[in-house]
Amino acid sequence: MINKSEKYKTALSKIKEEASKGNDSISTESIYLWAEESLKEIKKVDLYVDGSFRDGRILWAYVIVENDKNIWQGCGGVKDPNAELLSGRQVGGECLAVIEGVKHCALKGMEVNIYYDYTGLRNWISDIFGDTPWKANKSYTKEYRNFCLEHRDNIIGMTKVKSHSGIKWNEYVDQLMVTL
Repeated sequence: MINKSEKYKTALSKIKEEASKGNDSISTESIYLWAEESLKEIKKVDLYVDGSFRDGRILWAYVIVENDKNIWQGCGGVKDPNAELLSGRQVGGECLAVIEGVKHCALKGMEVNIYYDYTGLRNWISDIFGDTPWKANKSYTKEYRNFCLEHRDNIIGMTKVKSHSGIKWNEYVDQLMVTL
């Protein structure tokens, strides 16, 4: 798998090679500067996610963190979820938190390390990291898996954290759901 940083580095190497051959046209120089700036602009951020089931509602929350600062957050609930999603209780919320958080990061061109406390989140997409994945059996886990595979260039890692263990940003997303 080639991530976005590697793609820019490869493009930058090709452009530098062309420039070293004496091709000093404005367009080559402009492309070289654009590629170099684009490489600098790729943000690597942390995405903390959580899901919950309360009062018959599926809840989700995420926070995007850069240098230990909250740069964006989101949370929501699913009204009248279908029976299959309801049967998964908080698992559907966990999946939705990743989807919503990665969607925002992808729109902003960010690469993300996801911090999660439900093991299934990584296991359904572990082939992104070279491992054998769990089979996604329910429609919402299939949707989660397909979304993550489509955004694999944005997902650079996943880190398991213990829930309710005092980890600052994991506790933060947990509290976001309390407000719903």
